[in-house]
Amino acid sequence: MKSKMKKAIGLGTTIALIATMTACGNDSEVNTAEHETYEKDLNKVEEINVPEESTEKVNTGSYESEVTATNDMEEYHKQILTESMYNTSLVEFHKDSKSYLIIPFDDELINFIGNYAEYGIGYEEWNQIVANLIETSEMMMNDMGAGYSIKMINPADFSRTLINIKDGEVITRI
Repeated sequence: MKSKMKKAIGLGTTIALIATMTACGNDSEVNTAEHETYEKDLNKVEEINVPEESTEKVNTGSYESEVTATNDMEEYHKQILTESMYNTSLVEFHKDSKSYLIIPFDDELINFIGNYAEYGIGYEEWNQIVANLIETSEMMMNDMGAGYSIKMINPADFSRTLINIKDGEVITRI
């Protein structure tokens, strides 16, 4: 479980770093109070209630118990994404399509994405976000099986997807 927490913290740290860099602009000083707030937010990830995993295979013969376990893991992964994207994006889960939607609402993150899409500014940071989402997708596939996707939606046009990752593979990205 600790590796799952580290991956969630990695995604949250990347988003916080981008927000901090964007907030700083050309200034060389980082707003210490804002940085401490991000640090506290990231520490909340460690408090997530992780469903217990068992190494023992138990055949209960109950479809309901399998559904409950899947629902718990789906909620758990939504919680990880929500905590990782704290104060920057809305996270929704659509059960029918097995899709986690990330919709940025933070102006700094939206500006960062726009600058990357239009001018290629922040290439390394954007690639780190994609890499972290790939790892999260792989973790989901290991926990819940194939078919789950993570999509970051363009907040200006919900019909456009910025990133679509399914079963650890990038389907589309800007």
